[in-house]
Amino acid sequence: MTQAILRAVEAASPSFWGASVHGRPKNRLADAATFIASTWVVFFAVITVGTLLIGWVLFDVSPLHSLQRIAAEQEQNEFEQAEHQRAKAQTQSKQNIAEYHVELGHSLLNAGQPEAAKGEFDEALKLDPANVEAQKGSLKCELFVTIQEQEYDPGIMQQRLFELRDRYPKDTHLASFAGDVFSIYDQATALEEYSQAIELDDSNAMAYYGTANIYYAQGKYEKALPYFKSAYDLANWNPMYQQAYADILLDLERYDDSISELEDITLWDWQFMWAYADLTHVYRLKGDLAKSHWYGRQFIELLTDDDIASLERNGGTWSFSTGPGTYMVYLAEDPEQQYFAYYNMALTSYLMGKTGEADSYASKADAISMDPDLRSEVKRLLAYYVDRVKEEQDFDTRAEEFRGRYL
Repeated sequence: MTQAILRAVEAASPSFWGASVHGRPKNRLADAATFIASTWVVFFAVITVGTLLIGWVLFDVSPLHSLQRIAAEQEQNEFEQAEHQRAKAQTQSKQNIAEYHVELGHSLLNAGQPEAAKGEFDEALKLDPANVEAQKGSLKCELFVTIQEQEYDPGIMQQRLFELRDRYPKDTHLASFAGDVFSIYDQATALEEYSQAIELDDSNAMAYYGTANIYYAQGKYEKALPYFKSAYDLANWNPMYQQAYADILLDLERYDDSISELEDITLWDWQFMWAYADLTHVYRLKGDLAKSHWYGRQFIELLTDDDIASLERNGGTWSFSTGPGTYMVYLAEDPEQQYFAYYNMALTSYLMGKTGEADSYASKADAISMDPDLRSEVKRLLAYYVDRVKEEQDFDTRAEEFRGRYL
């Protein structure tokens, strides 16, 4: 700093040094003025340095304080910008993950799985509470679960659906679940709802499945087939759709194709118990009583295992055809399902000549406490099975003996 002052003095006052050596000032006042004018930079520098030193010593104020403050403020700004960018990235990441859950929820609704779908929508709302699609999805699922469990008043449910349809007229899931509601008492309107659902989203497997079930219940098997196939193709991870496709193949007497689909289910989802019930029936029609017997025992073991029987995909009401133009048999609760399982097994055992075993299974069935009307329905289904096996195999005598003995 001293050198800087000297350089400033030398640069600023050449006339002063020249005057000191070569000439004599005219008077003291002029000399003073000349001296001040020629050396003001030096005085300013000295005063500035002195002030800085006094401030540094007495008040601990560094000469570089302003520069340090500027640097600190710049560093803070950079930190805040980085934090803002990080927070923005985290928010975007959460929103992206939430969108994934929403898309998965929609896929599950397309396959008629509202309970699982609600779990996905709720996960999306945890990540992004303002996600409108997740909010709507969760609201719909609460309604759809009630419909699927058939715990509702049709009039009230219809009104609730209509209110949501007015709010979301382009929602394919509302249309397909409306079809489910109408299918109970107005099949024509149900078909219209399913058709609209497909128009809104042709990947809505549930709408194809609902359409197929109506045609199936009407005995229009050929018409139902492509709809069952479309539902299965769109959601081939859903064993219920694959089983339904296998059942229509069975009713169309495409037994080998039906067996292929049903056995495929037992490989990739061995806990889906209803595939075993169908295999018991179809192998009996094929005349392979040994395999029918094996699958019948497996079905009973799965059905009587509370952990497996209580799985969501094994629950609900199961329907069985008794031929075109007849009413289907519906089994909703454990007693009638077990009653059916034991008598289904008893039929195969009796055809194999194992009368004692058949009696044992029939006794287990008869020991179950259940509604007499449901007993009659199950026996009507077994009577149909007897007729079918007589048509397909040379079991006339044993089949008729079974009918007379148990039905």
